[in-house]
Amino acid sequence: MTSLFARKSLLVAVPLAIAALVLATACEGKNGVTGPQGPQGPQGDRGPAGAAGAPGPQGSAGPAGAAGPQGLRGPDGAQGVAGARGTDGAPGARGAQGDKGAKGDPAVNAGATIVTAPTTVARGASFSITGAGFGSGEGFLAQIILGKNDFRPLSAGTANASGAFVVTGSATANNIPASTPLGLYTIQVIGFDGTQASTYINVVAPPTPTPVPPTPTAPPK
Repeated sequence: MTSLFARKSLLVAVPLAIAALVLATACEGKNGVTGPQGPQGPQGDRGPAGAAGAPGPQGSAGPAGAAGPQGLRGPDGAQGVAGARGTDGAPGARGAQGDKGAKGDPAVNAGATIVTAPTTVARGASFSITGAGFGSGEGFLAQIILGKNDFRPLSAGTANASGAFVVTGSATANNIPASTPLGLYTIQVIGFDGTQASTYINVVAPPTPTPVPPTPTAPPK
């Protein structure tokens, strides 16, 4: 029953569709004249950025800029090799005479001499010293040099107007100390005005005393 109804409906629908198509074709007219252009629509959204273009050619160099301020001084460089010595210049003019210097010490009289008598002396004994060539009225000191920095005074005196003197040996003058080792020593006389003279002396052992025989006595009677 249903199938029959469907068939009837189909038979009715198909003719109606054909008739509508024919009617639509008959009613379609020719194209009309194109109307005027409408107003421009609003600007659309901005599109995405395109890819970067290739770099352009290098431009020409610009003019040189103004000079900048001077920089700080750098550290000194190493000293260079000394150059060759130049030619000596001409001598200069002679200068003015200077002030007179202070008075110097008196000169040593190289001609001063001393002599000891005797030249060989026993320990504990004395000797004489004769001198000449000293300054007129010059005071002096006589000493024996026993070793380095070991000076023993012997006597003192004053030369005469001619610069000569004699100091005779005694218990208190020109006496050889009893403890002096045997040997040669320097006798030195130093003048207070700078004159000096030296000689030698030979110190020996004192002689051995000779025993005195007893005096014979007469036998008793």
